[in-house]
Amino acid sequence: MNRKSSINNSNNRLLYDPNHDKERRLGAFSMQEELDEDDDIEENTEDLDSDNIDENNEMEYNDENLDNQNIEEFNNLNDHSLNKEAIKMAAKEGAKKVGKIAGQTATKVAGTVTAKIGMIIATNPWILVIIIVIVIIIIILLVIFGSSIENNNSYSTSYLENCSEFPLNTTSLSKNEFATFVEEYFANSQSSYASVFIDNADTIYELSIKNNINPELVVVRAIKEGGSPGGRTHNYWGIGCFNGTSSCYSYSSFDEGVLAFIENISQYSSVDEMMSRYAYIGSYWYNPGSSALGGCHYYEYIKQYMSPSRSAEVEKICLSNVKCSSSGGNGCVKTTDEDQLAYAKWQVSSMTTLRFNIFNLSPAVCNSYSSTCTLYSQSDPNWSNIKLGNSSSTMGAAGCAVTSLAIAISCLELETTLENFNAGTFVEALNDGYCFNDGGNINWSCSKLSEIVPSLQFVSNVSLTGNDASKIETVSSYAQNNEIILIHFVNSKHAAGHFVVYSGVSGNSFITRDPAGGKISNVNVSDVDGIRVFKVEG
Repeated sequence: MNRKSSINNSNNRLLYDPNHDKERRLGAFSMQEELDEDDDIEENTEDLDSDNIDENNEMEYNDENLDNQNIEEFNNLNDHSLNKEAIKMAAKEGAKKVGKIAGQTATKVAGTVTAKIGMIIATNPWILVIIIVIVIIIIILLVIFGSSIENNNSYSTSYLENCSEFPLNTTSLSKNEFATFVEEYFANSQSSYASVFIDNADTIYELSIKNNINPELVVVRAIKEGGSPGGRTHNYWGIGCFNGTSSCYSYSSFDEGVLAFIENISQYSSVDEMMSRYAYIGSYWYNPGSSALGGCHYYEYIKQYMSPSRSAEVEKICLSNVKCSSSGGNGCVKTTDEDQLAYAKWQVSSMTTLRFNIFNLSPAVCNSYSSTCTLYSQSDPNWSNIKLGNSSSTMGAAGCAVTSLAIAISCLELETTLENFNAGTFVEALNDGYCFNDGGNINWSCSKLSEIVPSLQFVSNVSLTGNDASKIETVSSYAQNNEIILIHFVNSKHAAGHFVVYSGVSGNSFITRDPAGGKISNVNVSDVDGIRVFKVEG
């Protein structure tokens, strides 16, 4: 890829060069005893409910007796011709008589009504049966909906695997069909680069197919970038247009520009993965935000891809009066990996819609991925207080390893012998099989584990040392065999260590599924010290 010159571009949004991570992110074991401690006790303060309820609120009531108030009012009368004591006694006697009469009347009415109801039921006993049935139905409904409400408050989130609605490597269109759609779309376009893409449609198709890239993506991404900077740069895809700078890469020909874009995106396994790396929302929730610098400007678009708890948190930030610049400052809130993933998902959705508008192709169906993948949170209130074996450690405080394994089982849709599999039922079953020692450490080779998941077999406990490249090479060698990999790392946030599920690699980070909050997280390769590997049979 030849970079000839830098061309000003004032509308930078995306980056297509993994070697410039800092510019983009202005605003993303040797064999040991097969016992592992879920050693992350201090890690989960971030996903505990911070909305503490004050149970000490008290209401004060006025215990003054109403009769005494009335008497006090009588005493304040300034009528010297009346005897105050006589008035006081008369008031009390009057109140007693009225109360007595009212009580007698109420008793009489209640007795009459009860008698009539009893006569009706005695004459028509089927009415009583209907009443009993209705009560039972109401109780059943309360149980059902009560359970649903509890589950809705769960911190665990459903997650569609790295599936993308936009195919990265293939197209169902022939070259003639592709060229026809491109010509029809750009014929009605006012863009300055319309004729370039019409004239080079065949070239785009041939270069893309030759390099196993979907030619539709080359067109859609260029349109999304506004053909910027285009023209004599032959760069219509924002290649090298780093956030915060005003220059982009330049190429000697249109063909060279297309090949540069293809080269950049060929390293990814899906369009979603590509966009999670390049479509960056910023380091802070810039308020009010902008289309060029991200932040709160995009909240309304991406909130549907966030977990309910995170969406509510960001909404509160963006509705606040705290103004925050793209570079941070007092009161500014940093974006998270979940925010970045949501932004990438929205970007892909927008691209998929444009793909349909141009090529009349519906979103791809991801049959090869799980639609029931659940990112369980170890602090989910449904199981956070479950003890690990006979230890004093709980799932919420130290259950990262077992919760990570539950996530992997869910996302691979492995068959289990549990009627209702989740992180809670999983750890309870492991407790029944004595899979934890007295310190809460899990025995990966516990026979109960293979009983619960017959296709799952523990392979090895591998220590990782050396530089980032060697660690990535080791992990990737296991990943090629479709094995489950649990990554263990230590950093300032998880000083005692933490387990996550390996999902992929992006630069010098592992993309993981994190039980600390049930979310997607990036882990620095340099922080990783070991992996636990499981083989899936069949």
